[in-house]
Amino acid sequence: MDVNINELVVFCENRWGSGSYLKSLGNDINNWLSNTTEEEREILIHLLKNFDYYPNRRASQGVQEIHTRVEKELQSQIGTENNIYNNVLFFPVTKKSGTKTSSQHIFDLYTLTNKITKYCCKTHMESVANDPYKPFDHVEHIVFIDDMIGSGDTMKKFLKQTFEKFPFLKEKRLYLIVLEAFSNGIKIIKDFAQPTNIEIYYSKLHAKAFDDGHIFTGDKLEKAIQTIQQLELKINDNDPKHVLGYKKSEALMAFFHNTPNNTLSSFWKENEVMGWKPLFRPRNDHIPNYMQSLPKESVDSLGKDKQKRDNINYGLKQKRAVNNGF
Repeated sequence: MDVNINELVVFCENRWGSGSYLKSLGNDINNWLSNTTEEEREILIHLLKNFDYYPNRRASQGVQEIHTRVEKELQSQIGTENNIYNNVLFFPVTKKSGTKTSSQHIFDLYTLTNKITKYCCKTHMESVANDPYKPFDHVEHIVFIDDMIGSGDTMKKFLKQTFEKFPFLKEKRLYLIVLEAFSNGIKIIKDFAQPTNIEIYYSKLHAKAFDDGHIFTGDKLEKAIQTIQQLELKINDNDPKHVLGYKKSEALMAFFHNTPNNTLSSFWKENEVMGWKPLFRPRNDHIPNYMQSLPKESVDSLGKDKQKRDNINYGLKQKRAVNNGF
């Protein structure tokens, strides 16, 4: 199969919109496909043409469109005569330790793009719960922001730890905002959260790469699955964990800040031995050499120390705000 790289770049630009990624996309595609067989190449190109990449501009448009719907819902609940920001708080999704995840990028993008008042944008629930002015007592609507819902496991764990630590949140109206979501992940989250009222807003409902009739059908579907499975087993050195994506999510998505492991690993996993260069790379979480001999608790404590400083700074800001009449 002859590949016209320039035509592929134009196709991707029309699908994803403009951005700085275009400067290297042609070269990146060429390197990505350089060590493939003709059969692998043909299938990967079909997958690429159905891939959803979010450069900053497309992500900004997505969060604007979502917020229009969220704002409308908040107004219907709170009343158009009231300022909705008197009754809502926004949080990023975090790890159990409270440290930040890649959701912080989408959280910042969402709140800045939609010009949400900084007094409603919080980083840590614990600091808000411990605040002497008790913000949680004055709001009924809590918004959590992440980049995507895949298997639903991450959000289920987040909600479980949140409800255990802050059981009063079960009585609030909860909103989960993401750019991309799988229907099975949405169902898992809603089933777990019952009877808590949780609304999920997304920019696009994401189909699995190998859903019958989505990209491939019939014999071509079976051949595509078999080919990509074999390719990704080689890329992953026969470790099946990320073959067809984490828990076989079969996602075809990446964001300007990160590529989730739900995505087919042939798009993001590197294998230097076989000369495999991914098209989209995950966020670099390399631990510096001087920290690698430390216990995991010591490494994690760096993030926790930052959280403590954030909590102190948050309390000081709140006191100044009250003293100034805000």
